[in-house]
Amino acid sequence: AGEGTFRAPVVPTSEPRLVQLLRLAEESEGERQWEAACALHEERLCLAENDGQLWKEYGLMLLRAGQPAKAEAALRESLSIAPEDTIALTAYAVLLFCRDKLDDAESFFKGAVDLSNESPLAWAALATLYASQGRERDAKRAFKQAASLSPDPDSLRLLLAESVLPLCAESMAEVALSQHALAKGGEGSEPLRARICRARARAAAHRHEEAVVLFEQLVVDAPERADLRTELGHALFCAGQSASALESYVSALSLSPDSRDALLLLRTSQLTALSAEASPPGPVQHAMWTRSRDAALRACKLRPSASTWLAVGKACAALSSSTEAEEALSEACVLNNRDHKVWAHLCLLTLRLGRRDEAAHSLRQALRLGLADAALLERLGAALLHVGDWAIGQDVLQRAVAAGGGPQGRAPARGRDGRAQADCRGHLALREGARREQARVGGAPHQGAARGAARAERHARQVSSLSDARLAGCVGVI
Repeated sequence: AGEGTFRAPVVPTSEPRLVQLLRLAEESEGERQWEAACALHEERLCLAENDGQLWKEYGLMLLRAGQPAKAEAALRESLSIAPEDTIALTAYAVLLFCRDKLDDAESFFKGAVDLSNESPLAWAALATLYASQGRERDAKRAFKQAASLSPDPDSLRLLLAESVLPLCAESMAEVALSQHALAKGGEGSEPLRARICRARARAAAHRHEEAVVLFEQLVVDAPERADLRTELGHALFCAGQSASALESYVSALSLSPDSRDALLLLRTSQLTALSAEASPPGPVQHAMWTRSRDAALRACKLRPSASTWLAVGKACAALSSSTEAEEALSEACVLNNRDHKVWAHLCLLTLRLGRRDEAAHSLRQALRLGLADAALLERLGAALLHVGDWAIGQDVLQRAVAAGGGPQGRAPARGRDGRAQADCRGHLALREGARREQARVGGAPHQGAARGAARAERHARQVSSLSDARLAGCVGVI
């Protein structure tokens, strides 16, 4: 889409609905929007509730979301439809193990062995269960069978620990790692591979602060490993330490400049954009936006999504490349026309381009889809005031104040949301002052009309020019 044209935001008709919803769920999961991911999986189930594969995918997502009780129910439903699905069977058995339902888990571990009799991992998992039940004779017999099938029996328990990480089975991984250490005699320091497994288990269990500590030590001991720096960055990102996460991501990319990790590139772009937004205008900020755009474009080539194209669109708008920004945001909208942030940024862009009808449509869509980001609402409200849409701008700013916690009865907000809340109140106060002055002009006697009109004009100029740098960011930087 070029300057002056707007591509209709429609979902590609060539993509099957179930596939599309799964793609959107995976994207939401990558953004750690677990509630949205759950809703998308549930929508898939409404379309095909008797499909065991869909229940399995839902259950596995719930494991990654840290919702074991719901995951247990979903996997049980999957097995009631497809009882010989080895992945669902193993996941359910491992989940029961982690929830200390060892007796219930036994029949499912045995079922996995029956279906995959030549799998050393299936036998090793059964041996681990027996050991946890105190059935040492059964455990030895099962592990002997596992070792006879494995090309590397000495590392079999460690391999088992690694294999259950995608199931977020921290407790089973710990048991397997402990058994591996005992088998080695407990002598010497723990090998790097086992320490990496433990750090990944902490991260999978959403124990991000503990994962950060473990990954930081791993990075010291293996400074050449770009993958460990990436995983440290993810742990820091999830722990809310954005600045440190960006440092770790940049370090990973310096070690692996041709990285094909789309999530690494996307988060690098997003965090670089945050740094750019907090920086004063100038060459340094321009360079940050350029780096953000370039990283996002690389992510788009590897795994295009609404999130990657949104990151491109924001950076292009900040670099005053309106045509490229519109193309990127249109791509984002085509890939996911339910993303309220995409609609919000389309509104900001079309306001800047003077296309008020399209801006109004985009704003309606953003609000309808539940936009509740205080900082983004504040940008929208300020941009609307800047172009003279007083009533709508005031409404959006009031939404921003509400999203930030409201002005009364709460502790003062801090950070970006707190700043947005304070700015919103300032915008609203000046807007109300202008409204009062304009009302006074309308009812003033003839001799005082000039003075009243002058006061109203001053208030209007204050609203229009309030914090020029902030308004420039609202309108010129998406």
